[in-house]
Amino acid sequence: MFHLKEIKDKILSFERDQDLTDWKYQGMDIWPILRTLVFVECRNELNSRKNAVKLDWLRKSKGKPVRSFLRKLKVKLTLKDKDLGREKKSVSKTPKAHPIPNAMFFGSWYFRTTFNGRFINKFFFPLIQIIENKFHLKSIEVEYSTGNKFRSEYKQISDEIEFIDAYEPRAFNESRIKWLINDSRFVVFFDSLSELGVRQDMANIMAQKIEKIYQESFRYEQLFSKYQPKLAFCLTFFNEQMFAMLFAASKVGVKSIDIGHGFPSDPENLIYNRFWNYPKEGYNTFPDFFWVWDEPVKEAMNQWVQGQNKHRVLVGGNPWLDFIIPTLSQESLSPKKVVLYTLTVNRPEHFILDAMKKSQDRFEWWVRLHPAISLAKEEVREMFEKNGLTNFNLDEANRLQLPFLLKNCDVHISRNSSSIFESISMGNTPILIDEESINYYSSYIKKDLVKLLPQENAQSLLLAIEQVMYKPKGKNQSSTKSLEALSFLFESLPSELPLKDL
Repeated sequence: MFHLKEIKDKILSFERDQDLTDWKYQGMDIWPILRTLVFVECRNELNSRKNAVKLDWLRKSKGKPVRSFLRKLKVKLTLKDKDLGREKKSVSKTPKAHPIPNAMFFGSWYFRTTFNGRFINKFFFPLIQIIENKFHLKSIEVEYSTGNKFRSEYKQISDEIEFIDAYEPRAFNESRIKWLINDSRFVVFFDSLSELGVRQDMANIMAQKIEKIYQESFRYEQLFSKYQPKLAFCLTFFNEQMFAMLFAASKVGVKSIDIGHGFPSDPENLIYNRFWNYPKEGYNTFPDFFWVWDEPVKEAMNQWVQGQNKHRVLVGGNPWLDFIIPTLSQESLSPKKVVLYTLTVNRPEHFILDAMKKSQDRFEWWVRLHPAISLAKEEVREMFEKNGLTNFNLDEANRLQLPFLLKNCDVHISRNSSSIFESISMGNTPILIDEESINYYSSYIKKDLVKLLPQENAQSLLLAIEQVMYKPKGKNQSSTKSLEALSFLFESLPSELPLKDL
C-alpha cells in the first residue's frame, strides 16, 4: 500500500529531473494534467479505504440512465433550434440576433442547490447576477455533468442553459494512446509509481483520460465558436471535462478563470502548489486566472505563479458566502447545544460515535453529508440507530443551507473540507478532527482561527467542543471581493465592452 507523501515526493522529483516544458499531446500540455489527475486519483483511492461511502455518481441510477436523459434534452434542444430557424425565416429577412454572452460558466450538479425556489449553481449565480445587474452584460451556463438525482430540476431549466452533451466530440484514436503509453517520459513516470505500489493499470487509465480530454476539447471549441464569449469560468478545474475546456479556451483566445473551492493554502496540495519545472509562457491546460478565496492561498500559489507570464492569482472571495451572508437570520436550531459535523466522503468515525453516545443529554449532533455522498443518508441513519444514538439530526442538517447552519450552530467539526474556510468566514472556530489537517491549515491554526484535535478519541473531542463552545464567535466576513474581482477581469478585456458601472 502506497502513502500519499511518497506519491507527492515522486511527482516532484520527476518534475525536477525531467524537461517537461515541451511534453505535449497533439499540441496539448499534458504534464499539468498527469500530475494533477494522478495526485487526485491516488488521494481518492486512499480516502476510499478509510471507512468510505460509495460516491453518488457510482451508484446505479433508478430508472433510465442519465445519458438517456441527456440525449433527450439534446434532441429537444436540437428541435428547438430548428424550429427557431424556421420561425426566423418566416418572420423577417433580418431577424434579431441572439444576445452574445460575454461570459460562459461551466459547472455540474455537484455545486447546485435550490435557493428561493430556483435551482442554481451556488457559486455561479451570484456572479451572474453581478454581471447582469452591475455591468449590464450577458452570461450563459453550460452543464457538463448532471449526476443522477436532479432530473426534474434540470428539466425545469433546460431552456435556460446549455448541455455539453449536445455537442459532438472527436473520435477516439487508439494509435495516439499507444504512442503516449510508449513515450519514454510516460514510461519512466509510471514505472516509478508502480514501485511505490500504485496500481499497474494506472498508466493505461491516464493515457485514456488524456485522449478523452483531447477529443472532448472539440465540444468546447464548438461552444466557443457559437457564442464567442470573452471569459470562461469553471469550478475546480481538475477533471477531464474542465481540462478539455481550458485547452479549447486557450486555442481560441478565451480567457479562463477557475473559481477555487477553498482548497488548502499550504504546499502539500499538489493541485495548486509546488510547481518546479514549468514553461515561462505557462500551460495551455491551466486557467489564465486562479480565483481564490483569501490572501493565504494567493501567497502560497505566488511562490510558483510569479515565475511565469500566463497564469495569475486573483483574490475574489467566496461568491456564495458574499451573496448569502446578508440574507441569513440568527435562529436557535435546537433546545440543546448543536454540534455541526460536516462529513467528507467517509462514514462517521468510531470515536465520533463514541462522543455522540457520551453526550446524548448535552448535545444534538447535526450531521451534514458531503455533496458527493448525499444519497447515503439512510445508511448513516442506520449506523447511528444501530449504535443506539438518538441525539442526531440528518434531515434538517442536509435540507437547510450550509451557511445558515454554520451561522447558527454552536460548534463545527470536520476533516479536511472546504467547509472549514466557510466556517471561519461565519465567525466560528472549527475543530479539525484529523492529524493530516495540520499539513493544510497550519497558517490558520497559528492564527487561532481553527482548533486542531490533539488526539482522535471521544474524550479529547468532547473537551475541545467544550472549549470552543464558550469562545465568543467572530464577525461574519461578507465582502465585496467578488465584485472587485469581476471588475478587474472585465477591465482587462478589449475596450469595446459597454461596462457602464465600472
